[in-house]
Amino acid sequence: MSFITWRNLLPTALTALLMLGISSVVAAQTGNTHAAQTLAQGSAAERAAALARIRATPVEVRGPEVLPALLEELHRQSARLEARAAALREGRAVEPSEGEGESLLDVLDLVTQHEQDPRIIPALLPFIATGNRVIDVLAAFGERSVSQVADIAASHTRSDADVHSALLTLQRMLQKPTRTPLSADSRQLIIKVAQMRLTGTQALSVALAAVDLAAATRDPALIHRLEIVSQDAGEVRALGLTEDLVPRLQTRAATALRSSAHD
Repeated sequence: MSFITWRNLLPTALTALLMLGISSVVAAQTGNTHAAQTLAQGSAAERAAALARIRATPVEVRGPEVLPALLEELHRQSARLEARAAALREGRAVEPSEGEGESLLDVLDLVTQHEQDPRIIPALLPFIATGNRVIDVLAAFGERSVSQVADIAASHTRSDADVHSALLTLQRMLQKPTRTPLSADSRQLIIKVAQMRLTGTQALSVALAAVDLAAATRDPALIHRLEIVSQDAGEVRALGLTEDLVPRLQTRAATALRSSAHD
């Protein structure tokens, strides 16, 4: 075949490839529309298959129905687990349910893949203590999520694990790039939270995270507070920590101070 013939066929070939790509995207979106509907109405097995179908599709071509369906499924599964936990606390019998926790984590992971969509922020907040993936995704939102994360970090009703993870999330907002940079007001809010968690009675995990956050702020008053904590065992005991835990927090404060000085 001559060069001229190839040259004449090239636009047609490119058009065919483009149409094939468009067809693949349309097919993926159509399949995921069905998957999203299945999450709302299907059996447990059908929902598992729908999640697998969604996972196999890149985020950018999942279609607009998928994320709302995932958020709704996350809410449903979370509500089921909470109801089971409440029943157990009350001493009521519950049906054995294998795989619910794994399924919840699977949905949670799929939601975090939509890491540039701020609609996932309120959905992820209840799961802030599930690990680094959720923490990193929330931290990357920066200004868009900081006030909600700070509310958890300052809460007196959330678990110590939640508070610890929220403090860690705020620290990462200060130390890693975010899509929406923190405002001056937000930085002051973080400083206020760190100050609060370095006074009064605190769990060890919370106090340790507060030390790291305080150092990350580089706020002069907080740096001075860390110096006091690192040197005065009485200040550590005033946080409600037992004598055997005093050296651990003091060592952490001294390490955080050195790290802050060298950053």
